[in-house]
Amino acid sequence: MKRHQEILEIIGGIIGLGILCFFAYKAYQVITEFPIFFGAVGGVLVLWLLYNFRITAARISIYINPKTSYNLLKNHLEKGRAVALKKYTFGKAVYHIYYKASKNEQEKLNQEVEKTERYLTKSLELLNERDEKVKSSIDREKFEEINKEWEYLFKGRPQQKEIDNVFFMIKTFFTHLFRVIKWFIPTATRVITIYFHYSFLQSFKVHYYRGAIRTVLKKYELALEDFEESLKHEDNKKVSLYGKACALRGLKRYEEALKVIEEILEIDSKYEYAIYKRGSIHYKLGNTEAACQDWKLAVEYGYKEDEEEKQKRKERCTDF
Repeated sequence: MKRHQEILEIIGGIIGLGILCFFAYKAYQVITEFPIFFGAVGGVLVLWLLYNFRITAARISIYINPKTSYNLLKNHLEKGRAVALKKYTFGKAVYHIYYKASKNEQEKLNQEVEKTERYLTKSLELLNERDEKVKSSIDREKFEEINKEWEYLFKGRPQQKEIDNVFFMIKTFFTHLFRVIKWFIPTATRVITIYFHYSFLQSFKVHYYRGAIRTVLKKYELALEDFEESLKHEDNKKVSLYGKACALRGLKRYEEALKVIEEILEIDSKYEYAIYKRGSIHYKLGNTEAACQDWKLAVEYGYKEDEEEKQKRKERCTDF
């Protein structure tokens, strides 16, 4: 059985590479034969990019200069397509502007922060609407049936005693693969169409930023709910746990916050924001020595204190 599988994998690899080279060559021939047609297609693509320039530029510039993203979107949040993405990107820009601002500037931004919470909530509503459309476009019973075919292909292939020869195995494999493809193409087309209409935005990202904004607004219970939702997605785990720790600290649930920070440090032992936050929690619990050690360690790992934080540490710690 193992030998048959190895032979199949080698044959499959060679066939796949051959097919890829063939299609690449044919594509090159077609493009060179019809340059005007493909030039027109390229032109349409450029126009589409220009049409979406505002949102694309806003997304690209958000980490370089969030104020640029803010200015690009502030008067266009209800216009055109990708409204959910625009509102999310705007909210993200406000979040980054707020945390880069001084204390005085932050007070002036409070009104924008409150508006941002509403925008992110609307973004989530649009995303939920999209997800419901995706679910309704898939026949669940058919999906389960095809999922079994898929599992057969890659997990439950027949044992040696169940096959007579390698040709039977190849035939069985391609029969199941054909059934998967036959179902997948029309279903994927419907789903992708819906996702294009509402943009490729995942709700866990919106939950994270809304949680961060709600933490700023001291709505800690609501922020905690958002971070819990965000944590359902593995890709966002470290920052979502950090947000959860901040919300728990705001609720004065210090012991729980410390446990969450330990989870973060298991993922990244040098995450300076978590270490600095742990120091502030230790200080709240009356353990000044542990707090000072954490603050010092976080700074060594790259945490940048603002003047207020630096002054407080100087007053509280003897080894500043």
